[in-house]
Amino acid sequence: MKKIVSLILACIFTLSLCACGGAKEVNAPGANKLVYGEKYIRHDYVGNEHSTVYIVFIDDRYVDYTVDGSKNGNSHYTIRCRYEVMDEGVLCMMFDSIKVYDDGKPLSVINEYSDFYKTLMFAENNLVDSTNGNLYIRESFADSELPNFGKPIE
Repeated sequence: MKKIVSLILACIFTLSLCACGGAKEVNAPGANKLVYGEKYIRHDYVGNEHSTVYIVFIDDRYVDYTVDGSKNGNSHYTIRCRYEVMDEGVLCMMFDSIKVYDDGKPLSVINEYSDFYKTLMFAENNLVDSTNGNLYIRESFADSELPNFGKPIE
């Protein structure tokens, strides 16, 4: 009887260790470094009141890439992408859908965006860098920690 109870306890212990290991895999490296629902503004648009380009991580699968030039009569659209974390600190986002707003100039060719993709590198939760040299800065970080970034030097 003792052997059976010991065997059952050993199985339960082994299964609990496996379950703990599985939970760690769900929180893959880098998965908790992105802040969902907050704008990451492209560095050359921080502080720009007339137009902006930014990304917002919706959840652990989707990200919105928005170009808003509506205040100066240019295009305003959002590309929804599905993203995958490829390696710690590296993700790839690929076209899923597009929404064009009617407050800017209409886009001439919507189909040119169907092969839209970006490879991004992210560090901690404040910065996202694209492979083409654009840096995206989390809006609240820019406001609180970089108040002079993007502003004219006086």
